[in-house]
Amino acid sequence: MTTVRQNLAAVTLTANAKSAGQAAGVNLASLQAQLDEHLVEAAVLLKQIIALHPSSGGDATNYTALQNLLAAITT
Repeated sequence: MTTVRQNLAAVTLTANAKSAGQAAGVNLASLQAQLDEHLVEAAVLLKQIIALHPSSGGDATNYTALQNLLAAITT
């Protein structure tokens, strides 16, 4: 499975994309770096939630969903 972080790392900004960002007053490379940093932070938070969340009974489905979310964003 390809993760969100892997997909983000695969994005190579073209000169055209950089120019479009500059025209809008933003640095797309900086925004991508911020997104990656936030994904790392989200993974840390998810790990903490998973460590505290019940994993059986009526909570099993939510626990699995949290694990799947973590897998989707981590490398």
